[in-house]
Amino acid sequence: MGAAAGVSLMVGHCFRRLGAARRAKGLLDEGVLGTIVLAEASFSLPGTLTPDQWRFYRQTCPGGPLMQLGIHHADTLQYLLGPVRRVRGAFAHLVTQAEIDDVGVALLEFEGGARGTLTSSYVSPKTFSLRLFGTAAVLDYRTDMSVWPDAERLDGVTTLRLHTTSGQEAVDFDHRDILVEELEEFARCARGEARPETGPAEALAALEVVLGAIRSHESGEVISLEIG
Repeated sequence: MGAAAGVSLMVGHCFRRLGAARRAKGLLDEGVLGTIVLAEASFSLPGTLTPDQWRFYRQTCPGGPLMQLGIHHADTLQYLLGPVRRVRGAFAHLVTQAEIDDVGVALLEFEGGARGTLTSSYVSPKTFSLRLFGTAAVLDYRTDMSVWPDAERLDGVTTLRLHTTSGQEAVDFDHRDILVEELEEFARCARGEARPETGPAEALAALEVVLGAIRSHESGEVISLEIG
């Protein structure tokens, strides 16, 4: 792709750059959660879908909210837990007047064995959450998405809570401006000083989760994904 053309290709999966997501990755790497067995992720935004918008049509927005919103969790989950190897999808057209389905669900099977759910809606209040269930602890990650699209405010309205057999505690993390960091990295890539964190391989891995969920919904079968 970009390498063959002699340029850098970087995809805007900025949510893995949030301070809370980086801290979650650190906790996983440190073994604080033990072995992860289950993950739950949800991302929803309401909005009026009209025929002048690309999101209105199945051709330009297959998978509806799972394609536009849930795909970011598909990236972050694989950043945290490794590749998804199988997916089952279910979609429904419940509320909107648009062509697309306005609700999407994907059941995930990670290469490491953990199972996960990824849900997304175009008709619910703004929500952004992720929960990781491990053998030693559960990490609860919640963001007040009412501040969106002010991305630099997201970490300031995010909570991380660690649940163990002895109780629960808040987890501190550094706040980051994810869009500034992304643009600064892209500039370094353009100068040949770095490689994009979310390049073609990461972009395709997230996209395959959503496309696999769509194929599963259409066929009624579990879809195996190619792990690069």
